[in-house]
This record gives sequence, C-alpha cells and structure tokens, in this order.
Amino acid sequence: MSYDNSSVESIVEFAGALIGKSLSEATSYPREELEAAGKGKLGLLVETKFFELPQSSKPTPDFEAAGLELKVIPLKKYARRTGLHPKENLKLTSLNPFEVDEETWETSRVVTKCGLMLILTFHFEEGKIPIDMKFTQQRIVNLLDTGQLDTAQFKRDWETIQRFIHLGKGHELSCGSTNYLIANTSGAGHGKTRKQPHSDVPMKPRSFMIKKDYLDYFLVGAPMPNVLPAGLEMSIDEAAASLLQPLIGKKVEELALKTNLSGTPKTNKGYHRNLAVRLLGGTGRSIPEFDKAGIKPKTIRLKESGKMREEMSFKNFQYLQLVKEEWEDSVFRAEIEQKFLFLVFKELPDGSEVFHNAGFWDMPHMDRLEAKEVWEETKRRVANNNHVLPKISETRVAHVRPHGKNKLDTYPTPHGGEETKKGFWLNKNYLQEVVDNLPSI
Repeated sequence: MSYDNSSVESIVEFAGALIGKSLSEATSYPREELEAAGKGKLGLLVETKFFELPQSSKPTPDFEAAGLELKVIPLKKYARRTGLHPKENLKLTSLNPFEVDEETWETSRVVTKCGLMLILTFHFEEGKIPIDMKFTQQRIVNLLDTGQLDTAQFKRDWETIQRFIHLGKGHELSCGSTNYLIANTSGAGHGKTRKQPHSDVPMKPRSFMIKKDYLDYFLVGAPMPNVLPAGLEMSIDEAAASLLQPLIGKKVEELALKTNLSGTPKTNKGYHRNLAVRLLGGTGRSIPEFDKAGIKPKTIRLKESGKMREEMSFKNFQYLQLVKEEWEDSVFRAEIEQKFLFLVFKELPDGSEVFHNAGFWDMPHMDRLEAKEVWEETKRRVANNNHVLPKISETRVAHVRPHGKNKLDTYPTPHGGEETKKGFWLNKNYLQEVVDNLPSI
C-alpha cells in the first residue's frame, strides 16, 4: 500500500493515478485475476485491487481511519446530450426503518458511513469489459459541513424520510418525496417486503440514494448561481413559495411586464413556461435548484370554467424496451415519481389570464399503484402482440395513446412489426381532480 489510509489527502492523491486510465492499466494484476475477483463489479475491484482494502460489510467508512467512504459510479453518453452523465442514482447505504426511527441525522448511518465520500467516476460503455473502462474524475462530497446549503437540504430530506417512517407510511415513500436524498427501492429488493415500525403494512426494501439529478449537477453541470432565496433555514420548496405566493391573483400581462418577458401566448409556444421560470427568479429555461433536485415545473392552463385546456403526457415508450423492463427500474415509474411544481393559469371573461395557483405535487401512493397496473397491462399486451392498449375508460389514473408526429412515426415491436409511437398520459379527469385540490403554495 503506497498511501496513508488515515489521511484523506493521501488517499485522494493516490486515487489520482486512476484518472484517465482503466483499472487494467492502473494495476499490475493479471487480467484473469481482475475479472474473476470482481464479478463485473468495478467498485469492488477498485476497493480490493487498487486500494487493497479488505472486503467488509461493516457500517463504517471504507477508509475507516480517515473517515472516508469510497463510491465508484458510471457516467454514460445519452442521445441528444453532450458529454457524459450519471447512469443511475448513487446508493449510499441500505435503509433499516427500525434504525431510522430511532436515529437523528447526526447519528444516522448515512452520516456515520457516508458523511465524507470520495467519488470516482468512469465512462460506462455498453459491451465493454468493466476493467477496461476509463476513469474520468474524482470529487469529494462532504455531508459533515453543516454550513453548506446542500448539506442542509440532505438533512431535511433525511428527516422527511424519517417522518414517513414515524407515521407508519414508509411504504408510501417515492423519489418525489424528497429533493436530493431519496429512499428508493433497489434491484435486490424486487418482489420482497420488510416490516416497518408504527404500521402493519409492509414496505419494500429501500436504500438511501443520492438522486441522479443532483449527481448530474454536482459532477457534470457548469456552475450556475442559485436563483431561489433558499438558505440553511429555508428549503427549496419554501424559497419557491416565498417568491410565488405574493404573485397569485395577478394578471399574466402584468407579470410578463414585470419580468421583461416579450411576446404573447399566441406567438410564443413556451410563453407560460418561460414566465414560470422568470417568476422563480431564473432567466434561462430552468431553475438551477430545481435541476439539482429533479423538480419538474409544469404549467397548467384552465379555461374560464376552470376546466383543463390541455392534458399531461409523458415521453413515448419504445416497445422493445418496455417488454424488458421491470416496474422498479421502468421509465414510467421514474416519471410518475418525480416531484412537480404545478403553476396554474386561468382565463378571465375578457380572454386575459391570471396566475391562479401553484403547488408542489407528487403522485400519491395508491394512485402510483394504479398507474403500475396500467404499465403492467401495457407490457403484457405488447408482449402478446396486442396493440389495443389501456384506454382512458379502463382506469382512473392513466392510459396509453399515440404520441408520435403521425401514423408513420413508429417504433419496432417485439414481434417484428412496426407500431405508431405511443406514450402514457394522465387521465384528464384525474389531473383535473389534482389541480382542483392542489394545496396552495
């Protein structure tokens, strides 16, 4: 071992030898030994073959003497995006609801094991042997610094998860319940359940993870100044509320003038979204704090009667991908577990509009279960070569319908044919119910 395992600086300096290289290039071990030892898990190989750490399942940091945890995460290329971006959420540690029920943030396993982390990223390439994938960067995440805004948000998220468990609602947690730190189900927990305190309802095994959105901003995103007045004592949600509450009831034209937004709803397709961003203090197409937290602003337009003008759709799905997915790792599950900020605009008798309401929303647990049934039925029908997919009349929450440019805009199917692109949509009546009962920000 050619580093001091009690010194963070020494460990970081030693880790620098990996950057720009693959593990097979950075160590002297024979390829056969590397491939056999890690069983394809690059993180395990980095621990045991590069840093020469013993395998351990103890709830302590990997470099215990230095109080430093090691995390190795993949970045990949995505279509229509430049550069490399996180492939998945970052798992920190498993979630034991009985432990969490008794802990504080300071004594939690998240902090005692992962309070200080060395993150090594590598370029994931489909089909490439893991030991030949190149490492790209190293970063330190410090959840022990109580003076950091991000640490304050991580703490709030952990306390929100604990509150669900205190209330016996661990089974209702979703990725939209929190901003940076999530209690997410993981691959090993598919189909299994575990007991939770304060409730007889079992919950799925979950792990504490850092959202992919936060990782993307932290590891990849260009530094951008915050625009919300969030602080150590004010959350992202509260900061957004402080900006929007005084504006509810004001005319759109007045708000557009105040925020220097040009054009009209008729000449600018993204008019309402651009206005929403400006109302929150932004000048571009998004809010940096929302990007980090995976919060999706969604503008809703109501007619004078209060009825919805438009429906809400999700990305079209690929038939070949759909039949291979499991619900826990599905695209649709990730979409409905997002946290949304609905900004509602309503038409007045003279044809103008007002900023009517705003509120954060993530889909309730029982509605997610119904959406899951729609997804499962869609998958079953596609696998059986039945392309009459769930209609709006079959369920209260969601349905499937075309979502391509036209009938000639298609995706291949598992049975060798082509079908018009389709996507999942929230039912209009369901979304109307959500908006009508949206708690005001």
